[in-house]
Amino acid sequence: TEECMNDLINNHKLYAQQRRTIKTDK
Repeated sequence: TEECMNDLINNHKLYAQQRRTIKTDK
């Protein structure tokens, strides 16, 4: 469903943000 796709996209964005933050910390 469209809602499911939105969830996937949001999760992906969040994951990318977290990875960027971790990289910056290191």
